[in-house]
Amino acid sequence: MPKRSDIVLQINYTPNGHAATDMIQLGAKWAKSEPTMQAITVNVMSATCVTHPLESRHQVVASAVLSEKTKIISFMPHMHL
Repeated sequence: MPKRSDIVLQINYTPNGHAATDMIQLGAKWAKSEPTMQAITVNVMSATCVTHPLESRHQVVASAVLSEKTKIISFMPHMHL
């Protein structure tokens, strides 16, 4: 990371449903050599998802094609109630 770079984080959560002030901490460890791999985030989502009230079992399908051999290191389903 170049000297004087900005690190920008988007923190989006409300643990109890009410807006609050929080103290965020960030840790960093600087490598002694160039990285051999890169971690990136890819969104896989359905832009046309429509759910109906009181529908207890609604399935949404989405997919993505990756152009390179990929190792998935994290998977985070996300929804709003």
